Amino acid sequence: MRTAGQGAIIGATGIASIILFWPVFNWLSDKSALEYSSLHLAALTGLTGLSIQRLHGYGISPFHFPRLDCPAMLLWIPAVGFYLFNEANIGIHILSGTLFVLYLYGLAGHFLDTDLWRSMLLPMLLLILILPFEQHLDVFLGFPLRLLSADWASSLLRLTSLNPMTVESILMIDNRAAIVDLDCSGINSLWIGVIFYLLLTWIERYRLNLRWLLVGLFFLFLLVAANVIRITILVAMELILHLPRLGAVIHQFLGLLCFTAACLLGWAMLRIFALSHPFCQAEDRCQPGPLDGYSIIRASIIPLTIIACTFLYHPMDKASQSNRASVQLASRYLPQDKALTRMEGDFFSDKQARIQKLRFHLPELEKPLTGSMILVWSRNWRNHHVPENCYLGQGYSITDKGVWMLNDLTSVRYVSLHHSQNRDKQNSPPLTGVYWFQSAAADTPDYASRVLAGIGSHSEEWVMASILWDRAVSPMEVSPFIRELKQTLTRVLKNKEDHHED
Repeated sequence: MRTAGQGAIIGATGIASIILFWPVFNWLSDKSALEYSSLHLAALTGLTGLSIQRLHGYGISPFHFPRLDCPAMLLWIPAVGFYLFNEANIGIHILSGTLFVLYLYGLAGHFLDTDLWRSMLLPMLLLILILPFEQHLDVFLGFPLRLLSADWASSLLRLTSLNPMTVESILMIDNRAAIVDLDCSGINSLWIGVIFYLLLTWIERYRLNLRWLLVGLFFLFLLVAANVIRITILVAMELILHLPRLGAVIHQFLGLLCFTAACLLGWAMLRIFALSHPFCQAEDRCQPGPLDGYSIIRASIIPLTIIACTFLYHPMDKASQSNRASVQLASRYLPQDKALTRMEGDFFSDKQARIQKLRFHLPELEKPLTGSMILVWSRNWRNHHVPENCYLGQGYSITDKGVWMLNDLTSVRYVSLHHSQNRDKQNSPPLTGVYWFQSAAADTPDYASRVLAGIGSHSEEWVMASILWDRAVSPMEVSPFIRELKQTLTRVLKNKEDHHED
């Protein structure tokens, strides 16, 4: 009877946890289908292997029947509360994923030996960091970090014979020389650097104390400084050596070299100033006490609490769509409505957004040009995304990306594509895609601006415009069409806002 009660409590805890966090599993499943997910899966495999190795060396069985542990409950119950709030009001999937990992760590405190549970703090942080944070890091930290790095680079350049450089000029040079989003803004190096630092701490068993924290903060400074040095060298190559093309070729090597130097220096600092923590011997650990009926009754609070939380789950209300949202292109473009592909249909199947897909031609150009356009109308920022993920999912590889400034001071983001299934890229025709986000009052090429404008507010209609051309194009060729399309979208959005207010 007692064994049946134990099994019931453990089974109910597991099933209720799966039901409560099922949206997180769906999101992770969608992310695993993307091309770059292999890196996250490889990191997860390595982290799992290290964890198994540590458990194997623990000496005694670390698992036991769940006991009511206050520190564990003070971690996973608030994690569930924030998760329910996020799902109902904000809708940031990566935040739900992070809270899910915190929940698992807190819940593990009921099942693991106390010393082992505390030692699993670092693996828990590493598990959070290997979640697909790419877009969200750039959304919330990428642009501020680019400004900070450019400002520091400007201060360094003032020490040379060059005229003082403005932050905007440095960003413009960096834009031309490098892919300035996640790869070269410094966010990627900070992200990988923090993983490197925590992994070293875990492998070499450094104590988590004030020394360790101060060394970590200094290491973060080194990572930012390494990116500043990279930017300064690129600017100097353009303005002093007049070799902008060489800068564009070696910018990745410069970034890797500076990042490696910062990691080696941080590692040396860690070995010098931080103290290692001795491995706890088996005889020093306390065995769990005997199991009785009262322990089973107390442990039943855990699954009952989780089951109650499943009834409190309410997903965020999706913004209502408007079937009036559509664009009519001029007849000279020979527009044709197109059905969504199965992949596109699956992506938008659970999102109440108005989707319009068109095929069109630009007959006035000397060289024939055909484009395919998708417009996504929605008041909810969750219904928009970075189209680059779609290109990766369709088998394309991105060889270049950046921002085109059009003559009317508006801008779009472009990506240069090759089909990754074609191994001979010299014979594979390059394609160009462009996209931007637009409302009645503004348009932006940055997904970050779209997200920040929509968090907590679904009152304003936005449209995501994504165009894929059937060949490589220049901004001069397509800017008249893009400007005309933006003007048309502005008129449609203003008319919709007027009807919405009425």
